[in-house]
Amino acid sequence: MEIYRKIASGVADSLSVRNPIEIFKSTIDIPADVVVGDTLNLISAATFTVNNLKGSTVNAYAAIFNGPVLFKNGQSIDFNFTPGSIIFAGPSGVLSENNSYFYWNNSSKYFGVGTNSPTSPITFSANIGTPPAPSSSNFMHWIANDGGTIARITYDTFGSGGNITYRRASGTMLIPTALLTNEQIGALTWFGYMGAAGYTTTNRAGLLVSAAENWSATVNGTYMSFYTTPIGGVTSVEQMRISGDSILIYNQLKVSDSIISVKTIYGVAGVIGALYGG
Repeated sequence: MEIYRKIASGVADSLSVRNPIEIFKSTIDIPADVVVGDTLNLISAATFTVNNLKGSTVNAYAAIFNGPVLFKNGQSIDFNFTPGSIIFAGPSGVLSENNSYFYWNNSSKYFGVGTNSPTSPITFSANIGTPPAPSSSNFMHWIANDGGTIARITYDTFGSGGNITYRRASGTMLIPTALLTNEQIGALTWFGYMGAAGYTTTNRAGLLVSAAENWSATVNGTYMSFYTTPIGGVTSVEQMRISGDSILIYNQLKVSDSIISVKTIYGVAGVIGALYGG
């Protein structure tokens, strides 16, 4: 099957390939008068440039294709893909792309599904718009569609319960170190949109778990903190803590219509049990 001809000098020299698919895995016999820099033209109108000659053959991996290539099964593949597209096997197994929905930014090393404007190392979007910038230090960004009809993450398990795990070491991945007192282990936090000012840059509510002591193989104490933002305020405050000793510690208590500041009474965050006599 003759699918190429040399066009540099206008001479209709040709080369034959028993199976065109082999151009990607082996070598192609080249006419004797073809030299480096010559352009070989496919009958299907695509071209590739000869980048390397070795005796009478050229390594196919050195070829640069410009335009569609016609394969033995009649399928035509255009190698002029859109920058950033991730190539996949489309209908009938033909190489395909969908630049708007399956994208790799090789500069930032960000991967996008549903968007070609990824904002984080991994970005999933069900929205046709450009994703808003996420909060700082973001690893994964999920964007729901307008109206929130595609806004749920479902985790199915069978035969056992589901588990979302936060795991932290101090130091670095190369040299991890043990947790120290008050170091945060994990958190769930809430941000919001403020209108012209955009999204809040820090959380306005949160559930945090921290180390209650320096960790070792024998001591791993923790405490859980609940944060909310007071009415009229813009900064979240720790309102309640569950200590590692099963004690509820409140920032302040409301009894009837009076607010009792436990911190003021005890000088430190007060203990609810002590306030009511044990």
